[in-house]
Amino acid sequence: MTAVQPVTNCHKVLRSLIDMLIPGTSKKASQILNKDLTRETYIDYLIDLYHMVVAVVPQMQAAIDTLKKENNPDNQPFIDYLERHLEEEAGHDLWILDDLKNLGVAPETVLAKTPKQETLNMVGALYYRIIHMDPTAILGYMAVGETYPISNSILDTMKKAANLDENHVYALRQHAEIDVDHSLEFYEFISSVKWTAKQQQHMLDSARSTIYHMIIIGDTF
Repeated sequence: MTAVQPVTNCHKVLRSLIDMLIPGTSKKASQILNKDLTRETYIDYLIDLYHMVVAVVPQMQAAIDTLKKENNPDNQPFIDYLERHLEEEAGHDLWILDDLKNLGVAPETVLAKTPKQETLNMVGALYYRIIHMDPTAILGYMAVGETYPISNSILDTMKKAANLDENHVYALRQHAEIDVDHSLEFYEFISSVKWTAKQQQHMLDSARSTIYHMIIIGDTF
């Protein structure tokens, strides 16, 4: 995939921050999702991923609700973008539940499982930033999640290592394909809005915090 090239200062700073810090999460991911992956570790990974993904739509809705309360017409492009993206993200948590069900893990088991404290810390921190600091925090989180989607080649390696079928990796395979377009759309949106210095700082702080938490979560596998 050809990297999206930022064209504005906000673009450049956000992308540069992610490029600088993402190797930490990539290293952790490569220690988990590689030729030594086991079926048990993959199941643990998917359960953890579910507890992250199930919060995405409510987080976006929280950002939309907070923006609307501000009653500022300048927020409308941001609201429109989030509402479009919210629709695209709806149901992705169910993909993961289906993959886990195909792996022999009942949805009831996943739903009853308490998320790891590290996962709760990341999800909770973002809610706080959105509601009590600035809704633009959601964009820093999204940038981390969509800038470098998982590749099909990594998925194929995982399948072979853990003896997985295609119906075990459906959620990740979908993201490997759709997040390429999401990344392009995301950076096009970022470059189309004149963000304040404060908003840009909230994006950067959120991206930095997200990567920090993801590295810690990686240590739990």
